[in-house]
Amino acid sequence: MSQWCAWIDTFLNVADGVIALKMQICAWNYVDDVCRSDVIDDENRNEIWVLAQKVVALMIVKQAFYVLVL
Repeated sequence: MSQWCAWIDTFLNVADGVIALKMQICAWNYVDDVCRSDVIDDENRNEIWVLAQKVVALMIVKQAFYVLVL
């Protein structure tokens, strides 16, 4: 019985990781859309875009590593 609990726990962890990864990819797309719009002035656009890329890319790599390690 405990083996089934371990399988279910692993499945739920992987599902949680996949959902989190999808949310982070959506965040990446949102940042891309905002930085391409006229909401941000040209002077700050590049700085914000580079910082956002680094943060979201780090989140995606961390989550992908988490999913692959399981």
